[in-house]
Amino acid sequence: MPDCAGAPWDLPWNILGDTWGAPPHEVNGTFSSVACGASQAPNIDVAPLSLSSTQAPNTTETRTLTIANDGEADLEWEIAEEPVLRALRGSVAERAGGASGHGEWLYRAETGTPALSNRGGTKLARPTAYRWHAARPAQLNVLIYADDAYHEAPDTFLDQALQALGLSYTAHYDDDFAGFEADLAAGGWDLVLFGNESYFPDSSTFDALNTYAAGGGRVIVTSWVMFPGHALWTTLGATWVADDVDPPAPVYWWQPGHRFFNVPNSVPEFTSLTGVGRYQIYGQYVEPLAGFQALAGYTAPGPDPDQAALILGNGGRTIFKGFADGQNDADLDGDGVLDGVELWINMISALSFCPDPADVPWLSVSPASGTTTAGASTPVTVTFDSTGLAAGAYGANLCITSNDPDPGPGNGTDLVVVPVSLTVTAPVMHTVTSSVGTPAGTIAPPSQTVAHGATTTFTLTPDAGYEIDGVGGTCPAGSLAGNLYTTGAITADCTVIANFRPEAGPGPSVLEIPTLGPAGGALLGLLLAGLGLGTLRRRRA
Repeated sequence: MPDCAGAPWDLPWNILGDTWGAPPHEVNGTFSSVACGASQAPNIDVAPLSLSSTQAPNTTETRTLTIANDGEADLEWEIAEEPVLRALRGSVAERAGGASGHGEWLYRAETGTPALSNRGGTKLARPTAYRWHAARPAQLNVLIYADDAYHEAPDTFLDQALQALGLSYTAHYDDDFAGFEADLAAGGWDLVLFGNESYFPDSSTFDALNTYAAGGGRVIVTSWVMFPGHALWTTLGATWVADDVDPPAPVYWWQPGHRFFNVPNSVPEFTSLTGVGRYQIYGQYVEPLAGFQALAGYTAPGPDPDQAALILGNGGRTIFKGFADGQNDADLDGDGVLDGVELWINMISALSFCPDPADVPWLSVSPASGTTTAGASTPVTVTFDSTGLAAGAYGANLCITSNDPDPGPGNGTDLVVVPVSLTVTAPVMHTVTSSVGTPAGTIAPPSQTVAHGATTTFTLTPDAGYEIDGVGGTCPAGSLAGNLYTTGAITADCTVIANFRPEAGPGPSVLEIPTLGPAGGALLGLLLAGLGLGTLRRRRA
Protein backbone atom coordinates (compact mmCIF):
# COMPACT_ATOMS: atom_id res chain seq x y z
CA MET A 1 0.00 0.00 0.00
CA PRO A 2 1.58 3.39 -0.98
CA ASP A 3 1.96 6.28 1.44
CA CYS A 4 -1.19 8.29 0.75
CA ALA A 5 -0.57 11.17 3.16
CA GLY A 6 -1.78 14.41 1.60
CA ALA A 7 -3.72 12.70 -1.22
CA PRO A 8 -5.20 13.62 -3.60
CA TRP A 9 -2.41 15.60 -5.20
CA ASP A 10 -2.26 18.13 -8.07
CA LEU A 11 0.87 17.28 -10.07
CA PRO A 12 2.22 19.91 -12.50
CA TRP A 13 3.74 18.69 -15.75
CA ASN A 14 5.74 20.32 -18.55
CA ILE A 15 6.82 19.22 -22.03
CA LEU A 16 9.61 21.21 -23.62
CA GLY A 17 10.36 20.74 -27.32
CA ASP A 18 13.13 22.01 -29.55
CA THR A 19 12.89 25.35 -31.29
CA TRP A 20 12.29 23.95 -34.78
CA GLY A 21 8.98 24.55 -36.44
CA ALA A 22 6.17 26.86 -35.52
CA PRO A 23 5.48 27.66 -31.85
CA PRO A 24 4.45 26.74 -29.23
CA HIS A 25 7.66 24.99 -28.28
CA GLU A 26 6.47 24.29 -24.66
CA VAL A 27 3.27 22.77 -23.21
CA ASN A 28 2.40 22.45 -19.53
CA GLY A 29 -0.55 21.65 -17.26
CA THR A 30 -1.67 19.97 -14.03
CA PHE A 31 -2.52 16.30 -13.41
CA SER A 32 -5.00 15.72 -10.54
CA SER A 33 -4.91 12.34 -8.78
CA VAL A 34 -8.32 10.77 -8.24
CA ALA A 35 -7.52 8.42 -5.36
CA CYS A 36 -4.61 6.84 -3.58
CA GLY A 37 -4.58 3.28 -2.36
CA ALA A 38 -8.12 2.63 -3.56
CA SER A 39 -9.08 -1.01 -3.86
CA GLN A 40 -9.60 -2.07 -7.43
CA ALA A 41 -11.82 -4.93 -6.32
CA PRO A 42 -15.52 -5.74 -6.02
CA ASN A 43 -17.39 -5.53 -2.72
CA ILE A 44 -20.61 -7.43 -2.17
CA ASP A 45 -23.53 -5.97 -0.23
CA VAL A 46 -26.66 -8.13 0.12
CA ALA A 47 -30.03 -6.94 1.39
CA PRO A 48 -32.14 -7.87 3.22
CA LEU A 49 -30.18 -10.01 5.66
CA SER A 50 -33.00 -12.56 5.98
CA LEU A 51 -36.17 -13.56 4.11
CA SER A 52 -39.44 -15.10 5.27
CA SER A 53 -42.92 -15.95 4.05
CA THR A 54 -46.11 -17.10 5.74
CA GLN A 55 -48.58 -18.62 3.33
CA ALA A 56 -51.35 -21.16 2.80
CA PRO A 57 -50.67 -24.63 1.39
CA ASN A 58 -50.31 -25.02 -2.38
CA THR A 59 -49.47 -21.37 -2.98
CA THR A 60 -46.42 -19.45 -4.16
CA GLU A 61 -45.00 -16.17 -2.90
CA THR A 62 -41.99 -14.17 -4.05
CA ARG A 63 -39.49 -11.90 -2.33
CA THR A 64 -36.69 -9.77 -3.75
CA LEU A 65 -33.07 -10.11 -2.69
CA THR A 66 -30.73 -7.36 -3.86
CA ILE A 67 -27.07 -8.01 -4.59
CA ALA A 68 -25.17 -4.74 -4.81
CA ASN A 69 -21.55 -4.08 -5.71
CA ASP A 70 -20.01 -1.19 -3.75
CA GLY A 71 -16.52 -1.93 -5.08
CA GLU A 72 -14.58 -0.82 -8.12
CA ALA A 73 -14.49 -3.98 -10.23
CA ASP A 74 -17.08 -6.44 -11.56
CA LEU A 75 -18.63 -8.66 -8.89
CA GLU A 76 -19.17 -12.28 -9.88
CA TRP A 77 -21.57 -14.12 -7.59
CA GLU A 78 -23.46 -17.38 -7.25
CA ILE A 79 -26.30 -18.49 -4.98
CA ALA A 80 -26.61 -22.01 -3.61
CA GLU A 81 -29.34 -23.40 -1.36
CA GLU A 82 -28.76 -25.20 1.92
CA PRO A 83 -31.46 -27.29 3.58
CA VAL A 84 -31.25 -27.15 7.35
CA LEU A 85 -32.48 -29.65 9.89
CA ARG A 86 -32.80 -26.80 12.35
CA ALA A 87 -34.60 -23.62 11.37
CA LEU A 88 -32.65 -20.46 12.15
CA ARG A 89 -34.93 -18.94 14.75
CA GLY A 90 -36.29 -15.48 14.09
CA SER A 91 -35.67 -14.41 17.68
CA VAL A 92 -34.81 -16.41 20.75
CA ALA A 93 -37.47 -14.50 22.66
CA GLU A 94 -40.09 -16.03 20.37
CA ARG A 95 -39.28 -19.56 21.52
CA ALA A 96 -41.88 -21.34 23.64
CA GLY A 97 -40.96 -23.96 26.20
CA GLY A 98 -37.22 -23.30 26.25
CA ALA A 99 -34.47 -25.29 24.58
CA SER A 100 -35.37 -28.74 23.33
CA GLY A 101 -32.96 -31.54 24.20
CA HIS A 102 -31.11 -33.03 27.16
CA GLY A 103 -27.63 -32.89 28.67
CA GLU A 104 -25.33 -35.32 30.42
CA TRP A 105 -22.20 -34.87 32.50
CA LEU A 106 -19.27 -36.78 31.05
CA TYR A 107 -17.20 -36.24 34.20
CA ARG A 108 -17.08 -33.85 37.15
CA ALA A 109 -14.20 -33.29 39.55
CA GLU A 110 -15.25 -34.19 43.09
CA THR A 111 -12.71 -31.92 44.75
CA GLY A 112 -11.31 -28.59 43.64
CA THR A 113 -7.73 -27.84 42.74
CA PRO A 114 -6.18 -24.36 43.09
CA ALA A 115 -5.95 -22.47 39.78
CA LEU A 116 -4.92 -18.92 38.91
CA SER A 117 -8.04 -16.78 38.71
CA ASN A 118 -9.09 -13.59 36.96
CA ARG A 119 -10.41 -12.41 40.32
CA GLY A 120 -6.91 -12.39 41.78
CA GLY A 121 -4.83 -15.11 43.35
CA THR A 122 -6.10 -18.65 43.07
CA LYS A 123 -9.51 -20.23 43.18
CA LEU A 124 -10.59 -23.83 43.57
CA ALA A 125 -11.48 -25.13 40.11
CA ARG A 126 -13.51 -28.27 39.40
CA PRO A 127 -12.84 -29.29 35.80
CA THR A 128 -15.91 -30.83 34.14
CA ALA A 129 -17.07 -32.08 30.77
CA TYR A 130 -20.62 -32.08 29.46
CA ARG A 131 -22.54 -33.06 26.35
CA TRP A 132 -25.78 -31.54 25.11
CA HIS A 133 -27.99 -33.61 22.80
CA ALA A 134 -30.37 -31.44 20.80
CA ALA A 135 -33.84 -32.87 20.14
CA ARG A 136 -33.20 -32.66 16.40
CA PRO A 137 -29.48 -33.28 16.01
CA ALA A 138 -27.88 -31.22 13.27
CA GLN A 139 -25.03 -32.35 11.05
CA LEU A 140 -22.57 -30.12 12.89
CA ASN A 141 -19.93 -31.07 15.46
CA VAL A 142 -19.32 -28.30 18.00
CA LEU A 143 -16.68 -28.15 20.75
CA ILE A 144 -16.62 -25.44 23.43
CA TYR A 145 -14.69 -24.31 26.47
CA ALA A 146 -16.31 -21.89 28.94
CA ASP A 147 -15.64 -20.69 32.50
CA ASP A 148 -17.95 -17.70 33.08
CA ALA A 149 -18.05 -17.33 36.87
CA TYR A 150 -21.32 -15.39 36.81
CA HIS A 151 -23.29 -17.42 34.27
CA GLU A 152 -22.21 -20.85 35.39
CA ALA A 153 -21.99 -24.11 33.48
CA PRO A 154 -23.94 -25.61 31.92
CA ASP A 155 -25.79 -22.32 31.45
CA THR A 156 -23.07 -20.04 30.10
CA PHE A 157 -23.87 -17.71 27.23
CA LEU A 158 -22.28 -20.26 24.88
CA ASP A 159 -24.57 -23.02 26.20
CA GLN A 160 -27.68 -20.88 25.89
CA ALA A 161 -26.83 -19.79 22.36
CA LEU A 162 -26.11 -23.29 21.04
CA GLN A 163 -29.25 -24.71 22.62
CA ALA A 164 -31.35 -21.90 21.17
CA LEU A 165 -30.02 -22.77 17.71
CA GLY A 166 -30.85 -26.43 18.20
CA LEU A 167 -27.20 -27.54 18.05
CA SER A 168 -25.64 -30.46 19.90
CA TYR A 169 -22.19 -29.86 21.41
CA THR A 170 -19.42 -31.14 23.68
CA ALA A 171 -18.29 -28.77 26.45
CA HIS A 172 -15.38 -28.43 28.86
CA TYR A 173 -15.70 -26.08 31.81
CA ASP A 174 -13.77 -24.48 34.64
CA ASP A 175 -10.06 -25.07 34.05
CA ASP A 176 -10.54 -28.28 32.03
CA PHE A 177 -8.07 -27.03 29.44
CA ALA A 178 -6.47 -30.47 29.19
CA GLY A 179 -9.75 -32.15 28.28
CA PHE A 180 -10.53 -29.40 25.77
CA GLU A 181 -7.09 -29.74 24.13
CA ALA A 182 -7.45 -33.52 23.90
CA ASP A 183 -10.83 -33.29 22.17
CA LEU A 184 -9.63 -30.52 19.87
CA ALA A 185 -6.61 -32.59 18.83
CA ALA A 186 -8.88 -35.58 18.08
CA GLY A 187 -10.36 -33.55 15.20
CA GLY A 188 -13.68 -33.73 13.41
CA TRP A 189 -15.01 -30.41 14.67
CA ASP A 190 -17.02 -28.07 12.45
CA LEU A 191 -17.02 -25.20 14.95
CA VAL A 192 -14.96 -24.41 18.07
CA LEU A 193 -15.93 -21.81 20.68
CA PHE A 194 -13.51 -20.65 23.37
CA GLY A 195 -14.97 -18.48 26.15
CA ASN A 196 -12.20 -18.12 28.72
CA GLU A 197 -12.67 -15.44 31.37
CA SER A 198 -11.94 -16.98 34.80
CA TYR A 199 -8.95 -19.36 34.81
CA PHE A 200 -5.42 -18.99 33.43
CA PRO A 201 -4.84 -21.20 30.37
CA ASP A 202 -1.55 -22.80 29.43
CA SER A 203 0.16 -21.62 26.27
CA SER A 204 -0.47 -25.11 24.89
CA THR A 205 -4.18 -24.29 24.77
CA PHE A 206 -3.46 -21.29 22.55
CA ASP A 207 -1.14 -23.46 20.46
CA ALA A 208 -3.96 -25.95 19.88
CA LEU A 209 -6.42 -23.20 18.99
CA ASN A 210 -3.95 -21.67 16.56
CA THR A 211 -3.34 -25.00 14.85
CA TYR A 212 -7.08 -25.42 14.40
CA ALA A 213 -7.72 -21.86 13.15
CA ALA A 214 -4.68 -21.71 10.86
CA GLY A 215 -5.69 -25.07 9.41
CA GLY A 216 -9.00 -23.70 8.14
CA GLY A 217 -11.22 -24.21 11.19
CA ARG A 218 -14.16 -22.03 12.18
CA VAL A 219 -13.56 -20.54 15.61
CA ILE A 220 -14.64 -17.80 18.02
CA VAL A 221 -12.08 -16.94 20.69
CA THR A 222 -12.36 -14.75 23.77
CA SER A 223 -9.84 -14.88 26.61
CA TRP A 224 -8.90 -12.62 29.50
CA VAL A 225 -5.30 -13.75 28.94
CA MET A 226 -3.62 -12.54 25.76
CA PHE A 227 0.06 -13.45 25.46
CA PRO A 228 1.38 -10.64 23.22
CA GLY A 229 3.19 -12.06 20.25
CA HIS A 230 1.53 -15.48 20.32
CA ALA A 231 0.77 -16.76 16.82
CA LEU A 232 -2.92 -17.26 17.67
CA TRP A 233 -3.60 -13.54 17.79
CA THR A 234 -1.88 -13.02 14.45
CA THR A 235 -4.04 -15.75 12.95
CA LEU A 236 -7.13 -14.02 14.37
CA GLY A 237 -5.94 -10.62 13.11
CA ALA A 238 -5.58 -8.86 16.48
CA THR A 239 -2.63 -6.89 17.85
CA TRP A 240 -2.74 -6.36 21.63
CA VAL A 241 -2.76 -2.71 22.75
CA ALA A 242 -3.99 -2.77 26.36
CA ASP A 243 -6.21 -4.72 28.75
CA ASP A 244 -9.72 -3.55 29.65
CA VAL A 245 -9.56 -3.37 33.45
CA ASP A 246 -12.08 -2.56 36.16
CA PRO A 247 -14.53 -0.95 35.58
CA PRO A 248 -15.38 -2.65 32.26
CA ALA A 249 -15.67 -0.37 29.23
CA PRO A 250 -18.85 -0.28 27.09
CA VAL A 251 -18.69 -1.86 23.65
CA TYR A 252 -20.16 -0.07 20.62
CA TRP A 253 -21.07 -1.39 17.16
CA TRP A 254 -18.80 0.18 14.58
CA GLN A 255 -20.75 -1.47 11.77
CA PRO A 256 -24.31 -1.52 13.16
CA GLY A 257 -25.72 -2.94 9.91
CA HIS A 258 -23.58 -6.07 10.08
CA ARG A 259 -25.40 -9.40 10.47
CA PHE A 260 -23.63 -10.04 13.80
CA PHE A 261 -25.85 -7.38 15.32
CA ASN A 262 -29.06 -8.10 13.39
CA VAL A 263 -29.51 -11.73 12.30
CA PRO A 264 -31.41 -13.52 13.65
CA ASN A 265 -31.56 -11.21 16.68
CA SER A 266 -31.31 -7.46 17.01
CA VAL A 267 -28.55 -6.88 19.59
CA PRO A 268 -28.24 -3.60 21.53
CA GLU A 269 -24.78 -2.18 22.18
CA PHE A 270 -23.18 -3.29 25.43
CA THR A 271 -23.53 -0.02 27.31
CA SER A 272 -25.12 -1.20 30.56
CA LEU A 273 -22.49 -3.36 32.27
CA THR A 274 -22.77 -4.54 35.86
CA GLY A 275 -19.35 -6.08 36.23
CA VAL A 276 -17.62 -3.63 38.58
CA GLY A 277 -15.47 -5.72 40.90
CA ARG A 278 -16.20 -9.02 39.18
CA TYR A 279 -12.94 -9.49 37.29
CA GLN A 280 -9.53 -7.89 37.09
CA ILE A 281 -9.46 -8.03 33.28
CA TYR A 282 -12.63 -7.83 31.13
CA GLY A 283 -11.05 -7.91 27.70
CA GLN A 284 -8.56 -6.18 25.44
CA TYR A 285 -8.11 -3.11 23.30
CA VAL A 286 -6.65 -4.31 20.01
CA GLU A 287 -5.73 -3.10 16.55
CA PRO A 288 -6.86 -5.21 13.55
CA LEU A 289 -4.24 -6.44 11.12
CA ALA A 290 -4.53 -5.57 7.44
CA GLY A 291 -7.25 -7.61 5.74
CA PHE A 292 -9.27 -8.06 8.94
CA GLN A 293 -12.48 -6.24 9.80
CA ALA A 294 -13.12 -4.45 13.10
CA LEU A 295 -16.88 -4.64 13.72
CA ALA A 296 -17.05 -3.21 17.25
CA GLY A 297 -14.89 -1.26 19.66
CA TYR A 298 -14.67 0.87 22.76
CA THR A 299 -15.48 4.21 21.08
CA ALA A 300 -18.56 5.63 19.39
CA PRO A 301 -19.13 5.94 16.52
CA GLY A 302 -15.68 4.54 15.58
CA PRO A 303 -13.66 3.00 14.14
CA ASP A 304 -10.68 4.46 15.92
CA PRO A 305 -7.07 3.29 16.14
CA ASP A 306 -6.18 0.89 18.97
CA GLN A 307 -9.79 0.69 20.17
CA ALA A 308 -11.14 -2.43 18.44
CA ALA A 309 -12.94 -5.17 20.40
CA LEU A 310 -14.46 -7.54 17.80
CA ILE A 311 -12.57 -8.68 14.69
CA LEU A 312 -13.77 -10.83 11.80
CA GLY A 313 -11.30 -12.44 9.42
CA ASN A 314 -10.05 -15.34 7.34
CA GLY A 315 -12.93 -15.21 4.88
CA GLY A 316 -15.49 -14.92 7.66
CA ARG A 317 -14.52 -18.11 9.56
CA THR A 318 -12.65 -16.62 12.57
CA ILE A 319 -13.80 -14.16 15.21
CA PHE A 320 -11.71 -12.49 17.89
CA LYS A 321 -14.03 -11.34 20.70
CA GLY A 322 -12.11 -9.02 23.00
CA PHE A 323 -14.65 -8.75 25.85
CA ALA A 324 -15.96 -11.21 28.42
CA ASP A 325 -19.57 -12.15 29.23
CA GLY A 326 -19.43 -12.07 33.02
CA GLN A 327 -19.87 -8.29 33.26
CA ASN A 328 -23.01 -8.22 31.11
CA ASP A 329 -26.40 -9.07 32.62
CA ALA A 330 -28.32 -6.60 30.45
CA ASP A 331 -31.45 -7.14 28.40
CA LEU A 332 -31.71 -3.63 26.97
CA ASP A 333 -34.23 -4.58 24.29
CA GLY A 334 -36.50 -6.18 26.92
CA ASP A 335 -37.13 -9.35 24.93
CA GLY A 336 -36.43 -11.75 27.79
CA VAL A 337 -33.05 -12.88 26.44
CA LEU A 338 -29.75 -11.44 27.65
CA ASP A 339 -28.06 -9.28 25.03
CA GLY A 340 -24.80 -11.22 25.35
CA VAL A 341 -26.57 -14.48 24.51
CA GLU A 342 -28.11 -12.90 21.42
CA LEU A 343 -24.68 -11.80 20.17
CA TRP A 344 -23.33 -15.35 20.57
CA ILE A 345 -26.35 -16.70 18.66
CA ASN A 346 -25.73 -14.31 15.79
CA MET A 347 -22.00 -15.03 15.62
CA ILE A 348 -22.48 -18.79 15.79
CA SER A 349 -25.16 -18.75 13.11
CA ALA A 350 -22.89 -16.74 10.81
CA LEU A 351 -20.06 -19.26 11.14
CA SER A 352 -21.93 -22.56 11.21
CA PHE A 353 -24.12 -22.57 8.10
CA CYS A 354 -23.65 -23.56 4.45
CA PRO A 355 -21.28 -26.52 4.87
CA ASP A 356 -23.23 -28.70 2.41
CA PRO A 357 -25.39 -26.80 -0.12
CA ALA A 358 -28.14 -28.83 -1.77
CA ASP A 359 -31.47 -28.27 -3.46
CA VAL A 360 -34.39 -27.09 -1.30
CA PRO A 361 -37.61 -28.27 -3.01
CA TRP A 362 -39.80 -25.40 -1.78
CA LEU A 363 -37.26 -22.66 -2.56
CA SER A 364 -35.91 -21.27 -5.82
CA VAL A 365 -33.95 -18.21 -6.96
CA SER A 366 -33.68 -16.47 -10.30
CA PRO A 367 -31.08 -15.69 -11.44
CA ALA A 368 -28.87 -18.05 -9.45
CA SER A 369 -25.64 -16.41 -10.61
CA GLY A 370 -24.48 -13.30 -12.37
CA THR A 371 -22.08 -10.43 -12.76
CA THR A 372 -22.83 -7.05 -11.20
CA THR A 373 -20.78 -4.12 -12.39
CA ALA A 374 -19.17 -1.64 -10.00
CA GLY A 375 -21.72 0.67 -8.42
CA ALA A 376 -24.68 -1.38 -9.69
CA SER A 377 -27.09 -3.85 -8.11
CA THR A 378 -28.94 -6.96 -9.29
CA PRO A 379 -32.42 -7.98 -8.07
CA VAL A 380 -32.91 -11.69 -7.43
CA THR A 381 -36.40 -13.19 -7.27
CA VAL A 382 -36.76 -15.69 -4.42
CA THR A 383 -39.82 -17.95 -4.74
CA PHE A 384 -41.48 -19.80 -1.86
CA ASP A 385 -43.65 -22.74 -3.03
CA SER A 386 -45.79 -24.51 -0.41
CA THR A 387 -47.19 -27.07 -2.84
CA GLY A 388 -47.51 -30.43 -1.11
CA LEU A 389 -46.13 -29.17 2.21
CA ALA A 390 -47.84 -29.90 5.50
CA ALA A 391 -48.61 -27.04 7.84
CA GLY A 392 -45.51 -26.08 9.84
CA ALA A 393 -42.21 -24.18 9.79
CA TYR A 394 -39.42 -24.82 7.28
CA GLY A 395 -35.87 -23.42 7.27
CA ALA A 396 -33.10 -23.01 4.71
CA ASN A 397 -30.17 -20.78 3.87
CA LEU A 398 -29.14 -18.99 0.72
CA CYS A 399 -25.36 -19.25 0.45
CA ILE A 400 -23.96 -16.44 -1.71
CA THR A 401 -20.35 -16.78 -2.80
CA SER A 402 -18.50 -14.15 -4.79
CA ASN A 403 -15.11 -12.87 -5.85
CA ASP A 404 -15.19 -10.25 -3.10
CA PRO A 405 -11.60 -10.66 -1.83
CA ASP A 406 -11.76 -9.04 1.59
CA PRO A 407 -14.08 -7.96 4.40
CA GLY A 408 -14.69 -4.41 3.28
CA PRO A 409 -17.92 -2.42 3.72
CA GLY A 410 -21.23 -4.18 3.24
CA ASN A 411 -21.73 -7.77 4.30
CA GLY A 412 -18.04 -8.23 4.58
CA THR A 413 -16.93 -11.61 3.23
CA ASP A 414 -16.82 -13.75 0.13
CA LEU A 415 -19.59 -15.87 1.71
CA VAL A 416 -22.88 -14.24 2.67
CA VAL A 417 -25.51 -16.41 4.35
CA VAL A 418 -29.15 -15.30 4.13
CA PRO A 419 -31.45 -17.31 6.43
CA VAL A 420 -34.80 -18.16 4.83
CA SER A 421 -37.93 -19.30 6.66
CA LEU A 422 -41.26 -20.54 5.36
CA THR A 423 -44.34 -20.96 7.55
CA VAL A 424 -47.14 -22.97 5.98
CA THR A 425 -50.44 -22.23 7.68
CA ALA A 426 -53.12 -24.83 8.27
CA PRO A 427 -55.53 -24.89 5.31
CA VAL A 428 -58.97 -23.29 5.66
CA MET A 429 -61.55 -26.07 5.47
CA HIS A 430 -65.15 -25.92 4.19
CA THR A 431 -68.07 -28.34 4.49
CA VAL A 432 -69.94 -29.39 1.34
CA THR A 433 -73.33 -30.98 2.11
CA SER A 434 -75.26 -33.05 -0.46
CA SER A 435 -78.99 -33.77 -0.74
CA VAL A 436 -81.64 -34.93 -3.25
CA GLY A 437 -83.96 -32.34 -4.76
CA THR A 438 -86.48 -34.05 -7.03
CA PRO A 439 -86.66 -37.78 -6.34
CA ALA A 440 -85.91 -40.53 -6.85
CA GLY A 441 -82.28 -41.44 -6.31
CA THR A 442 -79.32 -40.93 -4.01
CA ILE A 443 -76.13 -38.82 -3.81
CA ALA A 444 -73.09 -39.91 -1.83
CA PRO A 445 -71.38 -39.10 0.39
CA PRO A 446 -73.81 -36.96 2.39
CA SER A 447 -71.08 -34.38 3.14
CA GLN A 448 -67.36 -33.75 2.61
CA THR A 449 -64.73 -31.49 4.20
CA VAL A 450 -62.77 -29.66 1.51
CA ALA A 451 -59.69 -27.41 1.66
CA HIS A 452 -60.15 -23.86 0.46
CA GLY A 453 -59.77 -23.66 -3.31
CA ALA A 454 -60.04 -27.42 -3.86
CA THR A 455 -62.81 -29.41 -5.61
CA THR A 456 -64.67 -32.52 -4.55
CA THR A 457 -66.68 -35.29 -6.25
CA PHE A 458 -70.06 -36.90 -5.50
CA THR A 459 -71.68 -40.04 -6.94
CA LEU A 460 -75.31 -39.79 -8.18
CA THR A 461 -77.35 -43.00 -8.41
CA PRO A 462 -80.93 -42.81 -9.86
CA ASP A 463 -83.60 -45.29 -8.80
CA ALA A 464 -84.91 -47.83 -11.31
CA GLY A 465 -86.93 -46.04 -13.96
CA TYR A 466 -85.28 -42.66 -13.23
CA GLU A 467 -82.38 -40.70 -14.66
CA ILE A 468 -80.25 -37.72 -13.62
CA ASP A 469 -81.95 -34.41 -14.27
CA GLY A 470 -79.06 -32.08 -13.37
CA VAL A 471 -77.22 -30.81 -10.28
CA GLY A 472 -77.90 -27.59 -8.39
CA GLY A 473 -77.09 -26.08 -5.00
CA THR A 474 -74.99 -23.20 -3.72
CA CYS A 475 -71.52 -24.57 -4.53
CA PRO A 476 -69.66 -23.18 -7.55
CA ALA A 477 -70.88 -24.93 -10.71
CA GLY A 478 -68.96 -28.02 -11.68
CA SER A 479 -69.19 -30.77 -14.28
CA LEU A 480 -71.15 -34.04 -14.63
CA ALA A 481 -69.44 -37.03 -16.23
CA GLY A 482 -71.73 -40.06 -16.25
CA ASN A 483 -72.94 -40.32 -12.68
CA LEU A 484 -69.92 -38.48 -11.13
CA TYR A 485 -70.33 -34.79 -10.30
CA THR A 486 -67.24 -32.64 -9.56
CA THR A 487 -67.77 -29.24 -7.98
CA GLY A 488 -66.02 -26.01 -8.85
CA ALA A 489 -63.34 -24.57 -6.52
CA ILE A 490 -64.82 -24.43 -3.02
CA THR A 491 -64.37 -21.14 -1.17
CA ALA A 492 -67.10 -21.40 1.51
CA ASP A 493 -69.53 -23.87 3.05
CA CYS A 494 -72.07 -24.83 0.39
CA THR A 495 -74.57 -27.44 -0.84
CA VAL A 496 -74.85 -29.83 -3.79
CA ILE A 497 -78.42 -30.88 -4.77
CA ALA A 498 -79.03 -33.84 -7.09
CA ASN A 499 -82.22 -33.90 -9.21
CA PHE A 500 -83.77 -36.93 -10.92
CA ARG A 501 -86.69 -37.47 -13.34
CA PRO A 502 -88.58 -40.50 -14.74
CA GLU A 503 -86.99 -42.11 -17.71
CA ALA A 504 -88.71 -41.17 -21.03
CA GLY A 505 -91.09 -43.94 -22.49
CA PRO A 506 -90.98 -45.34 -26.09
CA GLY A 507 -92.16 -42.90 -28.86
CA PRO A 508 -95.16 -43.54 -31.37
CA SER A 509 -94.90 -46.53 -33.79
CA VAL A 510 -94.19 -45.90 -37.46
CA LEU A 511 -95.85 -48.17 -40.19
CA GLU A 512 -93.31 -49.35 -42.61
CA ILE A 513 -94.65 -49.56 -46.21
CA PRO A 514 -92.78 -51.99 -48.37
CA THR A 515 -91.47 -50.81 -51.66
CA LEU A 516 -93.47 -52.24 -54.62
CA GLY A 517 -92.05 -53.19 -57.95
CA PRO A 518 -93.72 -52.21 -61.33
CA ALA A 519 -96.13 -55.14 -61.32
CA GLY A 520 -97.13 -54.52 -57.76
CA GLY A 521 -97.68 -50.88 -58.49
CA ALA A 522 -100.02 -51.69 -61.40
CA LEU A 523 -102.00 -54.18 -59.33
CA LEU A 524 -102.35 -51.62 -56.54
CA GLY A 525 -103.65 -49.09 -59.08
CA LEU A 526 -106.32 -51.51 -60.39
CA LEU A 527 -107.34 -52.29 -56.83
CA LEU A 528 -107.75 -48.64 -55.90
CA ALA A 529 -109.62 -47.95 -59.15
CA GLY A 530 -111.99 -50.82 -58.42
CA LEU A 531 -112.64 -49.50 -54.96
CA GLY A 532 -113.44 -46.11 -56.39
CA LEU A 533 -115.84 -47.57 -59.00
CA GLY A 534 -117.73 -49.56 -56.38
CA THR A 535 -118.14 -46.54 -54.21
CA LEU A 536 -119.47 -44.55 -57.15
CA ARG A 537 -122.11 -47.25 -58.03
CA ARG A 538 -123.35 -47.34 -54.44
CA ARG A 539 -123.83 -43.61 -54.45
CA ARG A 540 -125.87 -43.79 -57.75
CA ALA A 541 -128.09 -46.45 -56.40
